[in-house]
Amino acid sequence: MNTPNERPWQDRGWTDTREERRALAFHQAVAKALLANPAPVRERASAHLDKLESMHPYVAPLFRRWREWLALPTDVLAARMTDPVASDMRHVSPFAGILSARERRDLLVDFGERERNR
Repeated sequence: MNTPNERPWQDRGWTDTREERRALAFHQAVAKALLANPAPVRERASAHLDKLESMHPYVAPLFRRWREWLALPTDVLAARMTDPVASDMRHVSPFAGILSARERRDLLVDFGERERNR
């Protein structure tokens, strides 16, 4: 298990709620897209982050952290964004629009089925 020093982004940790599990599932799907095609996913996330920063200055520390993460090697970025303790980061994610409408729908259907069987 990692120590807090190995996870400097850890804000409040993982709480096992439906919302947290759904956000994690979305980011796991985005991480797959990122690993498959890093440049366009990073470019789109960076552009979206520009918009988020101007619209929501009160969460600037988390947006700065996303900037730092976007500069990391792709495999490290994918691991960080899907780390369960990174839930605060997923709540202000710049990865909106990476998944197609069909991918999002399929993910939500699969997620709903897993939740019913939980």
